[in-house]
Amino acid sequence: MIESERPDGILLAFGGQTALNCGVELCKSGVLDRYEVAVLGTPVEVIEWTEDRRVFALKMEEINEFVAPSEAAESVEEVVAAANRLGYPVMIR
Repeated sequence: MIESERPDGILLAFGGQTALNCGVELCKSGVLDRYEVAVLGTPVEVIEWTEDRRVFALKMEEINEFVAPSEAAESVEEVVAAANRLGYPVMIR
């Protein structure tokens, strides 16, 4: 699409997760640079920060913003243990 349409710029923040994922991959693979396509709005680096929970929490901490504590779990037992450590209520996804 980029090769045939030759856009000057693209917005990644308005297409949901698919647009974000595609845009980051296009940037990493060099396609955007090769066709001189500017990323408008939110820079790819910032999108990557928000996609990594640990990096996001660190960036928020840098500007003194609260981030709810979180843990990753892969079983019901791990979820219960994490919830007990974090305190209730918890959100699981």
